[in-house]
Amino acid sequence: MKKEKEDEITEWLGKRGRTTLNFTMAKQLAAESPDHWYIALQGSKGYIVGKMTMTKYSARHILVDQDGNPMYFLTADAAKRFLISELNVKNPHVFSV
Repeated sequence: MKKEKEDEITEWLGKRGRTTLNFTMAKQLAAESPDHWYIALQGSKGYIVGKMTMTKYSARHILVDQDGNPMYFLTADAAKRFLISELNVKNPHVFSV
């Protein structure tokens, strides 16, 4: 049986012995790949930050805190400021409904 190809971020994390996209890993990934980062509204919880992949969607694509929970931002602007100032991601895509 053919093994399904992992998505790019899961492979990237796996090569570094990690399973989640915490701040430290996000900073490294953004330095190597500053494109295709996004901001998305997550219901009433706020906005999340993640990295798009061409293969599939995974919870590993979402920035998490030290406890492994998604990091939420009150506004899309706050998330964008975070991406610009902390990860040096200049043009994140904002998904809105």
